[in-house]
Amino acid sequence: MRNLWRAAWGSMVAFAAAACGAGTTEETVYAAPDGAATGDLVFAPGEFGEAAAFAGVLDKLADKGWRVLVEERSGDALMRALAARRNEERCVVLAGFGDAAAPAIDAAVAHRKAGIDGIVTIAGLMREDVDYKHERIAGATISAEFDPIVTPLMIQGQAIEFPPLSEFLTIRGGNRAGFVTTVDAVEGDGESTLEPGQQELITANLIHNLLTKWCSSFNEPAVTPLRPDDNDAASTDGRGRDAGDDESDAD
Repeated sequence: MRNLWRAAWGSMVAFAAAACGAGTTEETVYAAPDGAATGDLVFAPGEFGEAAAFAGVLDKLADKGWRVLVEERSGDALMRALAARRNEERCVVLAGFGDAAAPAIDAAVAHRKAGIDGIVTIAGLMREDVDYKHERIAGATISAEFDPIVTPLMIQGQAIEFPPLSEFLTIRGGNRAGFVTTVDAVEGDGESTLEPGQQELITANLIHNLLTKWCSSFNEPAVTPLRPDDNDAASTDGRGRDAGDDESDAD
């Protein structure tokens, strides 16, 4: 295991370095109620630079029973989650927004055998020089219909290179700014047709469903069940299927 961690250290450093452009090295934790969660989401906020930018999504995930560790350049959050997985039998999933998406995928693949159970990318792309289509790791990418920076079509163009267990989810009517709590607009962004805060709720529900599915082999997480109306019809995958469906795109 020690040799495996050493071999993957480069990817961890890259993931941590890309986690935030101007953040601190302080770890931010969004804790589940009463510490009940059996799953950890290690989240890299990318170009928006700090955990607070995604508080709308991360708070909702904590409320549903997950612990979110925000990676802020040091690599400590990922190491802490992997240690917890060994010692406490916790599920570990990585997530990266924007320019942190590619390093998150790299780190997830590198640490799969050390205990990464899944990878979520939000409004981001893989590096063009990699091919992960033979990697057996659960994954999902979430995009917004009117995001002009990373469009659903751009992500679909990379689909063949993603791990085969990946799902491609698009939030209809959403834009790039809709993922972020602390900004009202992103330059050149498309116009959202969703109500304020709705895209954050949809994003949190999608991630919650993925974590629930991927962490099912652990003890039953103490998570809050979704109400029937929590999965808004605006969320669909890249193939036009309702993102709330229980079916996966796994081979």
